[in-house]
Amino acid sequence: MPKKRDVPKVVEAQAFVLSDAKGKCRARLFADDDYGPVLLLLDSKERVRLTIQLDVGGRPVIQLIGSNQQPALGIGADESNGTGFTIYQPDGKPALVVGTRPLDNTVNASVFDKSGKVVWRSSVVFDRDAPVTPVPVQKRKAKPERS
Repeated sequence: MPKKRDVPKVVEAQAFVLSDAKGKCRARLFADDDYGPVLLLLDSKERVRLTIQLDVGGRPVIQLIGSNQQPALGIGADESNGTGFTIYQPDGKPALVVGTRPLDNTVNASVFDKSGKVVWRSSVVFDRDAPVTPVPVQKRKAKPERS
């Protein structure tokens, strides 16, 4: 029967590095002096592909990084400033930004062109006490098959 080993109840450090069997760094957890805790997940080429951290204001932020090392998707949440997400273009510029603003009870969305210029923006005021009415989804007619 295998012998039970003693495992420390608390491990304390300023940083942790997780390496795979080949010695490549696959994850890093550290405390940044300006932001706070940061978790980085790396691919087999040791490129950062996912970050989970707190921004300067303490807001939690998750960012998915594409293979080109540009942001692909960002998500953030904050009780006072709102919650939102950004979908990025391949060059790292925003393509779509959607977020809430609790101060004025709005949901905002912006769509950007390739240069990063806003091409469409909308804002909707929501009332937390109003009943939610589901919008029916219209079924698309199937296109006739070509022969």
